[in-house]
Amino acid sequence: PPSYQRLSTLVAQGESMLRYVYHALKSFQSVFSRRSTWLQFAAVVLSFLAAPEMIGVTSMCRFWLGDERVYHRLLHFFRSKAYEYGQLLQAWQRYVLSQEATVEVEGRCILLGDHTHVVKDGGRMPGVVSLRETSETQHKPSYFRGQCWGAVGLVVGALEACFCLPLELRIHQGFCHRGEGEPGAGRSALSLAERVVAMALSFALGHDRPAFLVLDAFFSTAGVFRLARSVYSIVLQQPYLVILARAKKNYVAYFPAEPKPPGRRGPQPRYGDKVYLMECFDHPELFHTVECCVYGQREAVQVMSVPLLWKPLGDWLLFIFAITSRGPIVLMCSDLTLSPVTAIELYCIRTRIETMFS
Repeated sequence: PPSYQRLSTLVAQGESMLRYVYHALKSFQSVFSRRSTWLQFAAVVLSFLAAPEMIGVTSMCRFWLGDERVYHRLLHFFRSKAYEYGQLLQAWQRYVLSQEATVEVEGRCILLGDHTHVVKDGGRMPGVVSLRETSETQHKPSYFRGQCWGAVGLVVGALEACFCLPLELRIHQGFCHRGEGEPGAGRSALSLAERVVAMALSFALGHDRPAFLVLDAFFSTAGVFRLARSVYSIVLQQPYLVILARAKKNYVAYFPAEPKPPGRRGPQPRYGDKVYLMECFDHPELFHTVECCVYGQREAVQVMSVPLLWKPLGDWLLFIFAITSRGPIVLMCSDLTLSPVTAIELYCIRTRIETMFS
């Protein structure tokens, strides 16, 4: 009967899923020095997958019908020295790449980076600091207590219908006692924006995978582009990491200066005429129409790209100007040869990391 066939199909799908989950967890066994620790790790992952609600270790205990003794064992697991966080992270990233679902553009994988603020009420939780909400939503308070997480995700699936799979998340504020605060005496020299780039660069180098890193306007700083250019690929004759970020509305750039007249004293000037980026949209005759995918829909877009000198960096960047159905936008890219259509389509999938946070 049809009901029996449907039940048989569901059973077969359930067995296939359990087999997949088992082999996935089995690939992490080499990270743990004891089999019991790996089994505890598998129990934690299964509770994340199947528990009806997740509000902490208590939810895991309810899922496994555990008592107070199980609760303390689970707490000890997260502080155990039977495994190292770095090795576990490398194993996860290797497993993600082994699935062969990575989206590649021009021989590079696509990474998305951003920060997310998580409200925390605990007074003794690590990394809980006073944060300022910078989003435009009105239902959030201006200041709150919480954790600031930096995240890097890998785009998997297909470029037209992709998903951002998390590769690494770290708390990026609130660890001044460990020397991981803002620049100063005994603290790290990396800014908040540069720490996300350092995470992406660590992934690209550790797995020998050149990548695009797509970021929002918060990351359009000189330190971000300078850090991405600090590691060069001999094979590609390009940096390992290409930054694509949205430019802020008050940014300016420069044309190169004209050659100095012969006989004039002094050095050759580097910067010529100043370009106010947002004023370029007042000259529609400079744009041409192309068709590209904007947030999942094909539409005609007015684009213009030009390499200009950016004074904070002291070097060339490619500026992409686009007029879409959602308004004008200016993108900055460290690859001077990138196609404007590719740049727009890559930036439009940046919202996938927001879906990942949700």
